[in-house]
Amino acid sequence: MQITSAVAPRIVSTRALVERATRAPSSHNTQPWRFREESDRVVALRADRTRVLSINDPEDRELTISCGAALLHLRVAAAAVGLTTSVSILPSIEDRDLLARVSLAEGVVDPVDRTLARAIDTRRTERGRMHERPVPDALLRELESAAVREGAWLHVVRAPRERDAIASLAAEGDRRLFADREWRRELAVWLRSRRAGDGLTFVPAPVLPIARIVIARVDLGAHVARADHHVATSAPTLAVLGTDRDDVPSWIAAGQALARVLLRAALTGAQASFFNQPIQVASLRPELGAAIGRTTFPQLVMRLGFPVRASAPTPRRAVESVLELSA
Repeated sequence: MQITSAVAPRIVSTRALVERATRAPSSHNTQPWRFREESDRVVALRADRTRVLSINDPEDRELTISCGAALLHLRVAAAAVGLTTSVSILPSIEDRDLLARVSLAEGVVDPVDRTLARAIDTRRTERGRMHERPVPDALLRELESAAVREGAWLHVVRAPRERDAIASLAAEGDRRLFADREWRRELAVWLRSRRAGDGLTFVPAPVLPIARIVIARVDLGAHVARADHHVATSAPTLAVLGTDRDDVPSWIAAGQALARVLLRAALTGAQASFFNQPIQVASLRPELGAAIGRTTFPQLVMRLGFPVRASAPTPRRAVESVLELSA
């Protein structure tokens, strides 16, 4: 499978491109990717399965989506410096960790991708309050087209019954996930301080040890469900991103579509957060599809809006820890 995005290029290092790629969102901020410079014009993207969420993500679906998002970031980062990208998805039958190989070349770059690169620094996963005003319809149509461009679909929730159903499914997902002791323990492991460079960093460092104990030992499902139900029902805009199939290439496509949607939104100041509980609980996923009238595969549920206050960027690991340079 080939994907080509088509100014004279500036001299740019693989390290600089990968640094931009690692700004992509990832499940629990696990950053489950590795990059290998195979030559000065070829970069391989690999899954780092030492960073799996074995309880939350047993099939590595979210891990693969996260890597797909990093792939799109790499593509638009290359476009920003005048390099086109030709991408081979799953180029090796034997090596399941090799998700993509990206060839870089001088050429006429896609102006849309070059523009999207400006949003890499401003995109956030925004868990805080958002203004009540909805995302404009014109922008939502652009986001729908952005997802289609990467082989996915974006369903914007407009009917109140769909919104209510998604809120209820998210709450039910919270209750079921928090009832699972092993899931809570895994979540607690990924609560980190900002100095760690990865993980979930919304808990203040002074109370982090206590928070880990509480999360691991106490079923907070009812409390979290109430909070998430309120946030979902009051969200300025809800949307579901999905694919027509549910396999590794589709998950990579979903990740690229997600990144393209989020970067396009961020250009206007709009940001997103996620309600993926109805997908993480497998038995709820068909109910989510039915609620929005889709017979294919929802991959992500997102809240879109304009933050009241911009949050700080989530930390990232050092590029040297995720990049292997050629000799």
